[in-house]
Amino acid sequence: MPEVNKEALDGLKFSEALPERLALATLASRLSDLGGATAVLQEPTRFVQT
Repeated sequence: MPEVNKEALDGLKFSEALPERLALATLASRLSDLGGATAVLQEPTRFVQT
């Protein structure tokens, strides 16, 4: 999950209703792109030395 700054919670409705740790985890989950990360990691990799 991406790292979320505590300041990113300012102004979000759910941040006041949840404990800070849970609000940060919720925001990180919403910001993550697991499908995109999976697609990139499944692409073939080639290492080149010069």
